[in-house]
Amino acid sequence: MPEYVVAADGGNSKTDVVLATVDGAVLAQVQGRGTRPHMDGMGRTARDLAAMVEAARQQAGLAHCALIEALVMAGASDDAQARARAEGVTSRTGSR
Repeated sequence: MPEYVVAADGGNSKTDVVLATVDGAVLAQVQGRGTRPHMDGMGRTARDLAAMVEAARQQAGLAHCALIEALVMAGASDDAQARARAEGVTSRTGSR
């Protein structure tokens, strides 16, 4: 099964999402609204990220697949908060 990488650069005004192969070939690029969990809440942020990941998957022409192996997020004050944020995003994207 092919493996893919999703990278997201989220800021207050916009978020850029890239879907690539593990070898670095970019398959899709999507831009969406800012990711602001501190203002919009984690639920809204996770839904927005999930929608951008789904748009990238469709743009790349990929069937539904597990896309996220690890999620690293800035702004989490401790490991428990980072895990909770990651679980919120991965549960909405259908990733592992």
